[in-house]
Amino acid sequence: MRKLVTVFLVCVFVWIACSEEDTQPPDASITSPTEGAVVSGVVRIMATASDNKGVQSVDIYLDGVLVCTADVTPYYYDWNSDSIQQDSSEHSVCASAIDINDNEALSDTVSFIVYNDSLLGKKIWEFLTGDTIFSSPAIGSDGTIYIGAHDGRLYAVYPDGSLKWSFPTGDKIYSTPAIGHDGTIYIGSYDNYLYAINPDGSEKWRYNLFDWVHSSPALGTDGTIYVGSKTGTLTALHPDGTLYWEFFNAPGHETPCSPAVGADGTVYFGSFDGWFYAVNPDGSQRWRSLINDQITSSPAIGSDGTLYFGCWDKHVYALEPVDGSVRWRYLTGYLVTGSPAIGLDGTIYIGSIDSKVYALTPNGNLDWSYTTGGDITASPLVGSDGTVYIGANDGYVYAIGDGYARWRFRTYADVRSSPAMADDGTIYVGSYDGNLYAIHSAGTVANSRWPMFRHDNERTGRE
Repeated sequence: MRKLVTVFLVCVFVWIACSEEDTQPPDASITSPTEGAVVSGVVRIMATASDNKGVQSVDIYLDGVLVCTADVTPYYYDWNSDSIQQDSSEHSVCASAIDINDNEALSDTVSFIVYNDSLLGKKIWEFLTGDTIFSSPAIGSDGTIYIGAHDGRLYAVYPDGSLKWSFPTGDKIYSTPAIGHDGTIYIGSYDNYLYAINPDGSEKWRYNLFDWVHSSPALGTDGTIYVGSKTGTLTALHPDGTLYWEFFNAPGHETPCSPAVGADGTVYFGSFDGWFYAVNPDGSQRWRSLINDQITSSPAIGSDGTLYFGCWDKHVYALEPVDGSVRWRYLTGYLVTGSPAIGLDGTIYIGSIDSKVYALTPNGNLDWSYTTGGDITASPLVGSDGTVYIGANDGYVYAIGDGYARWRFRTYADVRSSPAMADDGTIYVGSYDGNLYAIHSAGTVANSRWPMFRHDNERTGRE
């Protein structure tokens, strides 16, 4: 009898357990790719799922779209990311698991980046100006690209490569435009004028500097415009185009070097007279340092205020910001006319007419060098992943990582223009073939103290 009772109770418990409704959802998660991963080519999206009763199926969603339903393990979907016609793009993936009782659960969403290396270094578009280009492009807050050309025009180009407007000056433009906080574009011309141009292409004002303007303007935090000229004068203008002050460093010696503005408002620049100057915001001299040869390189300012620039004596210099004393100098193989950029770790990148790109430690030691096929007069840009982008006079734009070329893009003449990079990774650069090029790349501008010529995409020349 006792055995019968025991069997009966077991059967009751089994019946109760089996008759209870299963409301417990399964567990689901994405195991690959991981959050923030950078992937390329064929990407295997992996999901896992578990349930107390059993998993019926797993749905995988890519960017919110169902791409796969799997009913056996392993749960995965192979996605060819080359189908994305962008060089760098962000995507998301999640999984939904359904158990045998139709309970459903959704995993956390995982975001990752596709790095489409099949497009890197490929042309997106080209825009033909009326003559050769020395000027470097600046990018406005709305994505408009501004660049000058030797036909005397400042061009405004939409991000799709179509013309927005062009503004005529009276002679060649070597100067790189600088964009103010209100969208005003400032640029010098060989017709002796510095121009202020409204975002719609109309003239705001012009100021006569009485000789050609090779220098690119720098902008202070208060809107003051600083620019050098062939007369050997550094001129400071109010935002309305009236004279603030003039600093006569060496009359008769050109000042083609573009000034840089420090965090405290000090203005730094080199000159053909062989001196490097620091000028206070009121126009008085703070100090000067004798370098003994011509300087066309625009200084880059390090995190500790160190001033880095190149010189025609073949050296790269590092000066103390307090008194201009030489901290170190590094000898290259020939003249250094271009300007440096600084990476996230403080590495200084600069080109030389010896055809090499140099990576120098903050202490002035060589990290690596890369030899291009032509003189380098352009200045580099450093990307967020450490890639260094620079043009050379062999007609190529190079993308260099750790001393090796990742890719190169061919134009049809010297590349003396220094690149800019849009938020989507597009590289913009001019060429002596007269074209402004848009090139596929990846990442963003490095978040360093001085990642490019004139510091930023607006080319303010300001720390």
